[in-house]
Amino acid sequence: MFRKLSVLIVLLLAALAISGFARPASAAAEQEGNPWWLWIIVFVVFAGFVVFMLWWWVRGADQEEGVAPPRSAKPEPPVPSVSREAESMAVQPDQPAQEDDLTKVEGIGPRISSVFKEAGIRTFAQLAAADPESLEEVLRKVDPNLARLADPATWPEQAALAVEGHWQDLERLQTELKGGRRRKQ
Repeated sequence: MFRKLSVLIVLLLAALAISGFARPASAAAEQEGNPWWLWIIVFVVFAGFVVFMLWWWVRGADQEEGVAPPRSAKPEPPVPSVSREAESMAVQPDQPAQEDDLTKVEGIGPRISSVFKEAGIRTFAQLAAADPESLEEVLRKVDPNLARLADPATWPEQAALAVEGHWQDLERLQTELKGGRRRKQ
Protein backbone atom coordinates (compact mmCIF):
# COMPACT_ATOMS: atom_id res chain seq x y z
CA MET A 1 0.00 0.00 0.00
CA PHE A 2 2.92 2.34 0.79
CA ARG A 3 4.33 1.78 -2.70
CA LYS A 4 1.00 2.73 -4.26
CA LEU A 5 0.72 5.84 -2.13
CA SER A 6 4.25 6.94 -3.03
CA VAL A 7 3.51 6.46 -6.75
CA LEU A 8 0.36 8.58 -6.33
CA ILE A 9 2.32 11.38 -4.64
CA VAL A 10 5.02 11.34 -7.32
CA LEU A 11 2.43 11.57 -10.09
CA LEU A 12 0.61 14.45 -8.40
CA LEU A 13 3.90 16.33 -7.94
CA ALA A 14 4.70 15.74 -11.61
CA ALA A 15 1.29 17.12 -12.59
CA LEU A 16 1.86 20.23 -10.47
CA ALA A 17 5.31 20.71 -11.98
CA ILE A 18 3.88 20.43 -15.48
CA SER A 19 1.22 23.02 -14.65
CA GLY A 20 3.96 25.37 -13.38
CA PHE A 21 5.77 25.08 -16.71
CA ALA A 22 2.54 25.77 -18.54
CA ARG A 23 2.32 29.34 -17.18
CA PRO A 24 4.42 30.92 -19.89
CA ALA A 25 2.37 29.03 -22.44
CA SER A 26 -0.85 30.24 -20.80
CA ALA A 27 0.38 33.86 -20.97
CA ALA A 28 1.10 33.40 -24.66
CA ALA A 29 -2.29 31.77 -25.08
CA GLU A 30 -3.96 34.72 -23.36
CA GLN A 31 -2.35 37.04 -25.86
CA GLU A 32 -3.84 34.88 -28.63
CA GLY A 33 -7.30 35.28 -27.12
CA ASN A 34 -7.70 32.19 -24.90
CA PRO A 35 -8.72 33.18 -21.33
CA TRP A 36 -6.74 32.02 -18.27
CA TRP A 37 -9.68 30.04 -16.83
CA LEU A 38 -9.72 27.79 -19.89
CA TRP A 39 -6.30 26.43 -18.87
CA ILE A 40 -7.55 25.80 -15.34
CA ILE A 41 -10.41 23.71 -16.76
CA VAL A 42 -7.95 21.77 -18.94
CA PHE A 43 -5.73 21.13 -15.91
CA VAL A 44 -8.67 19.97 -13.76
CA VAL A 45 -9.81 17.57 -16.46
CA PHE A 46 -6.26 16.24 -16.86
CA ALA A 47 -5.85 15.85 -13.09
CA GLY A 48 -9.20 14.05 -12.88
CA PHE A 49 -8.09 11.66 -15.60
CA VAL A 50 -4.81 10.97 -13.79
CA VAL A 51 -6.63 10.33 -10.50
CA PHE A 52 -9.08 8.00 -12.22
CA MET A 53 -6.27 6.04 -13.88
CA LEU A 54 -4.46 5.71 -10.55
CA TRP A 55 -7.62 4.53 -8.82
CA TRP A 56 -8.18 1.97 -11.56
CA TRP A 57 -4.57 0.77 -11.36
CA VAL A 58 -4.61 0.49 -7.54
CA ARG A 59 -7.96 -1.29 -7.60
CA GLY A 60 -6.68 -3.78 -10.18
CA ALA A 61 -3.52 -4.42 -8.15
CA ASP A 62 -5.64 -5.15 -5.07
CA GLN A 63 -7.63 -7.73 -7.01
CA GLU A 64 -4.45 -9.36 -8.33
CA GLU A 65 -3.10 -9.66 -4.80
CA GLY A 66 -6.16 -11.68 -3.83
CA VAL A 67 -8.13 -9.00 -2.03
CA ALA A 68 -11.69 -9.97 -2.76
CA PRO A 69 -14.16 -7.25 -3.65
CA PRO A 70 -16.98 -6.76 -1.16
CA ARG A 71 -19.74 -9.31 -1.57
CA SER A 72 -23.06 -8.05 -2.74
CA ALA A 73 -26.31 -8.88 -1.05
CA LYS A 74 -27.39 -10.95 -4.06
CA PRO A 75 -27.54 -14.67 -3.48
CA GLU A 76 -25.30 -16.82 -5.64
CA PRO A 77 -26.97 -18.34 -8.69
CA PRO A 78 -28.17 -21.89 -8.19
CA VAL A 79 -25.99 -24.71 -9.42
CA PRO A 80 -27.53 -26.22 -12.54
CA SER A 81 -29.14 -29.53 -11.79
CA VAL A 82 -28.68 -32.60 -13.90
CA SER A 83 -31.67 -33.94 -15.79
CA ARG A 84 -33.67 -36.79 -14.27
CA GLU A 85 -32.43 -39.18 -16.92
CA ALA A 86 -28.81 -38.39 -16.11
CA GLU A 87 -29.59 -38.78 -12.39
CA SER A 88 -31.06 -42.20 -13.03
CA MET A 89 -27.87 -43.13 -14.88
CA ALA A 90 -25.67 -41.94 -12.03
CA VAL A 91 -23.45 -44.43 -10.25
CA GLN A 92 -25.20 -45.77 -7.16
CA PRO A 93 -23.14 -45.89 -3.95
CA ASP A 94 -23.48 -49.69 -3.69
CA GLN A 95 -22.11 -50.17 -7.22
CA PRO A 96 -18.37 -50.59 -7.76
CA ALA A 97 -16.56 -47.43 -8.86
CA GLN A 98 -16.13 -48.61 -12.47
CA GLU A 99 -15.33 -46.04 -15.11
CA ASP A 100 -14.78 -46.43 -18.84
CA ASP A 101 -12.62 -44.21 -21.01
CA LEU A 102 -15.38 -42.26 -22.72
CA THR A 103 -12.84 -40.56 -24.99
CA LYS A 104 -12.76 -43.77 -27.06
CA VAL A 105 -16.10 -42.62 -28.47
CA GLU A 106 -15.53 -40.51 -31.59
CA GLY A 107 -16.45 -36.89 -30.79
CA ILE A 108 -15.88 -37.09 -27.02
CA GLY A 109 -12.70 -35.45 -25.83
CA PRO A 110 -11.29 -35.05 -22.32
CA ARG A 111 -13.45 -31.98 -21.55
CA ILE A 112 -16.73 -33.61 -22.53
CA SER A 113 -15.71 -36.83 -20.79
CA SER A 114 -15.12 -34.94 -17.54
CA VAL A 115 -18.49 -33.17 -17.92
CA PHE A 116 -20.27 -36.51 -18.29
CA LYS A 117 -18.40 -38.02 -15.33
CA GLU A 118 -19.46 -35.06 -13.17
CA ALA A 119 -23.04 -35.63 -14.34
CA GLY A 120 -22.81 -39.31 -13.34
CA ILE A 121 -22.31 -40.84 -16.79
CA ARG A 122 -19.17 -42.87 -16.18
CA THR A 123 -19.54 -46.03 -18.25
CA PHE A 124 -20.24 -47.02 -21.84
CA ALA A 125 -23.46 -48.69 -20.64
CA GLN A 126 -24.74 -45.44 -19.14
CA LEU A 127 -23.80 -43.57 -22.30
CA ALA A 128 -25.52 -46.18 -24.48
CA ALA A 129 -28.70 -45.95 -22.38
CA ALA A 130 -28.89 -42.18 -22.75
CA ASP A 131 -30.66 -40.48 -25.63
CA PRO A 132 -28.80 -37.79 -27.59
CA GLU A 133 -31.16 -35.03 -26.41
CA SER A 134 -30.40 -35.66 -22.73
CA LEU A 135 -26.66 -35.78 -23.48
CA GLU A 136 -26.94 -32.46 -25.28
CA GLU A 137 -28.86 -31.02 -22.33
CA VAL A 138 -26.08 -32.07 -19.93
CA LEU A 139 -23.53 -30.32 -22.16
CA ARG A 140 -25.71 -27.21 -22.53
CA LYS A 141 -26.11 -26.83 -18.76
CA VAL A 142 -22.37 -26.87 -18.20
CA ASP A 143 -21.31 -24.81 -21.21
CA PRO A 144 -23.57 -23.77 -24.11
CA ASN A 145 -20.55 -23.82 -26.43
CA LEU A 146 -20.04 -27.53 -25.79
CA ALA A 147 -23.59 -28.26 -26.93
CA ARG A 148 -23.09 -26.09 -29.99
CA LEU A 149 -19.79 -27.68 -31.01
CA ALA A 150 -20.48 -31.32 -30.16
CA ASP A 151 -23.08 -33.59 -31.74
CA PRO A 152 -24.05 -36.50 -29.47
CA ALA A 153 -26.26 -38.18 -32.09
CA THR A 154 -23.92 -41.18 -32.60
CA TRP A 155 -22.48 -41.44 -29.09
CA PRO A 156 -25.06 -43.91 -27.68
CA GLU A 157 -24.63 -46.10 -30.77
CA GLN A 158 -20.85 -46.11 -30.40
CA ALA A 159 -21.10 -46.77 -26.66
CA ALA A 160 -23.46 -49.71 -27.29
CA LEU A 161 -20.86 -51.30 -29.57
CA ALA A 162 -18.22 -50.77 -26.88
CA VAL A 163 -20.44 -52.34 -24.20
CA GLU A 164 -20.96 -55.42 -26.37
CA GLY A 165 -17.22 -55.64 -27.04
CA HIS A 166 -17.59 -55.17 -30.80
CA TRP A 167 -14.42 -53.10 -31.12
CA GLN A 168 -13.91 -53.83 -34.82
CA ASP A 169 -17.46 -52.71 -35.60
CA LEU A 170 -16.83 -49.59 -33.51
CA GLU A 171 -13.66 -48.83 -35.48
CA ARG A 172 -15.52 -49.38 -38.75
CA LEU A 173 -18.28 -46.99 -37.63
CA GLN A 174 -15.75 -44.40 -36.53
CA THR A 175 -14.14 -44.38 -39.99
CA GLU A 176 -17.52 -43.19 -41.28
CA LEU A 177 -17.62 -40.39 -38.70
CA LYS A 178 -15.86 -37.07 -38.46
CA GLY A 179 -15.80 -35.56 -34.97
CA GLY A 180 -18.60 -37.93 -33.95
CA ARG A 181 -20.84 -36.80 -36.81
CA ARG A 182 -21.81 -38.79 -39.84
CA ARG A 183 -20.10 -37.50 -42.95
CA LYS A 184 -22.41 -36.02 -45.51
CA GLN A 185 -22.40 -37.89 -48.77
